[in-house]
Amino acid sequence: TYVTRGHSQVGGGALPRVQLPTMTLDLVPNAIHLKDFAARMRRATPPVIGVISGRRFRLDLRTILPDQEKLLMNSIRQSLVSK
Repeated sequence: TYVTRGHSQVGGGALPRVQLPTMTLDLVPNAIHLKDFAARMRRATPPVIGVISGRRFRLDLRTILPDQEKLLMNSIRQSLVSK
């Protein structure tokens, strides 16, 4: 698990190519393939959507509110042990 500097894409509309600086939580699961881990994260309760990049599953910490941290940890734990 790593915390790294990154950039978030703002989106389309008036700011189609604008990027914001952010920090990412980069997860590298040892016991399962990265694509399987990402699929499990999408099926977790609550679902977590991240990006696979550089052999890591990355979550933009700018999008996670402080009161969501425990829920996120539960989803990560659930995804590491579920089959």
